[in-house]
Amino acid sequence: MEINENSIVSNICGVKSNIKLFELCEYLGISDEIDDVVEYLNDNEQFDIYGEWYLDNYDEIELTINLQFDDGVTEVFEKIFGEKYLMMVSTRYSYTCHNDNNHDNHCIEWISDITKGNFVESVIEDDGQVIKEVITKNHYEDEVLEINESNFLSTEEETQVKKYDDDNENYERYLDAKYCHYFIKKSEFNSDKWWLGWTCQGI
Repeated sequence: MEINENSIVSNICGVKSNIKLFELCEYLGISDEIDDVVEYLNDNEQFDIYGEWYLDNYDEIELTINLQFDDGVTEVFEKIFGEKYLMMVSTRYSYTCHNDNNHDNHCIEWISDITKGNFVESVIEDDGQVIKEVITKNHYEDEVLEINESNFLSTEEETQVKKYDDDNENYERYLDAKYCHYFIKKSEFNSDKWWLGWTCQGI
């Protein structure tokens, strides 16, 4: 189907939408580039918006966020959907141990035993302000919706993780660029069951 400025952008970072292309471009501050946007999408090419957002046309017109860009995302959601949204960024990581000694061997064995090497830190933001941070284990960054009690750290494990985070001389987080963005209506967020109800943009 030929795309024009009135075509519907039906996917915003994984969330279903019904906004017209020209309206979205206005919200993103690129209304003067609408002709280029239409041309790119009709050619099935990605339109790069300042390296922060990407417009694509595959099975549908969709807008995705650059995994390294967080500023102003929920403000754009509020403009598009007319209500407040929260954003959660989940990051998979492991620990590396700097020195070859018994202390470090314990670190490696402990991490391997409880997590197979993987932790996920989920940071929830409301208008750019962090409102919750949780570290879980034994899953990937795009599986937060599926976690259960087995993925939560025990009190002892939380203490051990804090020890590694505080001891920068001997331990360091290894991130390997494993990020995933999630979004939820603020009105639907349950802090006690913080991992439920989110929409995942994907990786």
